[in-house]
This record gives sequence, structure tokens and C-alpha cells, in this order.
Amino acid sequence: MSTTRDNVTKEYATDEIAVEWEPSLCYHSRNCVRSLPQVFDESRRPWVKVDAATADEVEAAVARCPSGALRTRQLGVATAKPQQRPQVRASENGPLLVSGGVRILDADGNVLLRSTSRADAVLTLYQAEWCPFSSAVREVLTELGLDFVARPVEPWPNERAELQRVAATDQIPVLQTAEGHLYRGTREIFAHLRERDPWRFAAAHRRRFADHRDARESDATGQLIEYFRGTDELETAPTLPAEAEIVDVPDANRYELRLGGRLIGLAAYRRRDGRIAFTHTEVAASCEGRGFGSRLAAAALDDARHEGLDVVPLCPFIARYIERHPEYSQLVASS
Repeated sequence: MSTTRDNVTKEYATDEIAVEWEPSLCYHSRNCVRSLPQVFDESRRPWVKVDAATADEVEAAVARCPSGALRTRQLGVATAKPQQRPQVRASENGPLLVSGGVRILDADGNVLLRSTSRADAVLTLYQAEWCPFSSAVREVLTELGLDFVARPVEPWPNERAELQRVAATDQIPVLQTAEGHLYRGTREIFAHLRERDPWRFAAAHRRRFADHRDARESDATGQLIEYFRGTDELETAPTLPAEAEIVDVPDANRYELRLGGRLIGLAAYRRRDGRIAFTHTEVAASCEGRGFGSRLAAAALDDARHEGLDVVPLCPFIARYIERHPEYSQLVASS
């Protein structure tokens, strides 16, 4: 059973146990997926299937969630949660973790960090769950064992005031250290992480750095950093097989391209106040270069036109598609 407890917390329950998920805290370490893939599956809706394992197995998997986004409750059992004492814990080669109702103030009395029942790390990552570069940085930080706070950045260009104030940029990801040092974009972030001791023991991370150091980062005004696949799908748009379909899935904030019941492509978006911001487009590697991305872009833009939505093309693939197809240019929202 899946229910929404409030605007930000979702609950998945059996008769024995309930799993609560708070998306705003989740930075997608995927510890839960690796621990119990039959219960936690990001490609499935709903993505949590509590009855696929025992209550003890679910509790053990949720306990590995580093962000506190996942929690469990035993149903039918009255429990009193003990009050957590203030605590500061040092992590090896990482930041201090502060928990238990502690506030950190600057010299003027401004709150720099407010901790609650979950551990808060002084290392801060300004990121977005829909940005693939952010995902890459989150994965590396998690696998290196470096605790951090993931601060979400809105897709709307006029709502990044905090990021502008802190880092003098509206591009993500941005990593801020406990000392206040800023590393903007994947090149700077990975270069900084390479200097940390844990990196020397992680060949996989060195390989990941090599994969990302030459990644293209947009420096256009108001644009977010995004992947752009090397295969150019813009000029070819063959007819999709009869069994393929493109559907809008509002609950997942994306258009999905499915073939024979299998997800082979998606165009992610955020929608609000008469605007739709396209944040990422991708297709399965086996389908690249066959025009599937172009068909996704066209279908999504046609829907935006039909619904009278202004388009914010944060995804470079969508932006380039609009450049190549000027009939969609009038949809682009003014700055």
C-alpha cells in the first residue's frame, strides 16, 4: 500500500511495517537499492514494495540510508523515540557531523547550520536530483565515505538566489567545504576530491573522474550543467515501431518511451505556474542514434504547445532540438 502523508513524505506499508520516504532529503546514494533490490526499485511504480521482504530485512536496508530520507515504523507497536542528545562527530577524511538540535551561528548571530534528529554534515553540495552531473557527484561522495548535506536547487532560473549569494553562480553542482571553499562544476569538484586520501584507494572513482573531467558544461546565462550525449539524434527521426509508445507520467515528472513494456527513454521535467522546465533527456544505449530522443522531444514540446505552457529548456538536448526546429521557438519562456 502506498499513501502520501503530507506534501513531502510518502508512506509504503504492510500490516507489519511502514516505510516513510521524504524525497527532499534523498540524495540517491542507492544504498537501499543495493541492499534490497526486490523492495527498492527506482524503475518501478511504486518504487517501494514493502511486502517483497521480511520486516527485519526492510529495517536493515533502511538503516543504511545515509540521508535520513527513509525511515521505518513498526505498526501496532507503541514506541517512544528517545530524545537525541547534541553530538558532534568527526569522520575520517571528512567533515564534522552535527546532530541533536544544535545550531551553528556566525559572528553576527545568523544561523549557518541547524541540525535536527538526523546527522547534518558541514560539507554542502548544491545539486538537483534531476541533474545527472549532480548524481555523479553524489555517488562519488557517498562511495568515498564523505558525509554531506545535499541542498536542492530549483530548476527555475529566478529561484536560485541562495546559490547566487553563496557561490556567485547559478550553475550546479557546487561543493562547499567546512572552511567555506567553493568548487564549481564537476571539473573543480573532482579535482578537489582527487586530493583527498580516500581517492587513492578507489580505482573506480579515478575512472569515474576520467569519464567526467571532459564533460561539457553549459556556460550559457541561466543554464544548468547537464549531460549531452555524443550521438547526434537530431537529424534522424524514423517512425517508432508500432508497439512503442510515448506517455506523460506526471507522478514521475517525465515523459517515458516504452517498447514492449520496457522503458527505453525518458524526458524529465518540472512543471509549475504555466511553465515546464525540461531538465534531462536520455535513451537506452542500445537505442541511441535511431531518433528516439528526437521523437521524445517533439512529443513533449507538442504537449506543451497544446497546453499553452512556456518552455524552459534546461536540457541541452531539448535546447538544441528547438534550435534545429524553429517552429517550437515561440514556446521558449522569456527570461
